[in-house]
Amino acid sequence: MLLWQGEILTVYAVLGLLVLLPSSWLPRWAVAGLSAALLVTSLLIGGFYAMVPALFLLGSALVRYGVIGRIDRSTRVPALLAAALAAERRPLCGSRHQGHPPARSSG
Repeated sequence: MLLWQGEILTVYAVLGLLVLLPSSWLPRWAVAGLSAALLVTSLLIGGFYAMVPALFLLGSALVRYGVIGRIDRSTRVPALLAAALAAERRPLCGSRHQGHPPARSSG
């Protein structure tokens, strides 16, 4: 079997051809607008596959506006992003263990 049923790379390949290739001829403001519209629509509809084209277009718009290049050259932005993500993750880690007593050590 050449393609596995449900293989995500197949979905990425097909959607990349159907979405990214035609979007390369659009102006960058149109790609950004389409990305925002598809992202909101996919969040309302739900489902992982609905979000893939929106995230492809978002990545394309970020590259075309030069955001990725600026992040790549900066040291402050990745550090702030890592700190923000770590701060966001901290409450989630703490809430997972609520209501469970700590493990007792034997000895």
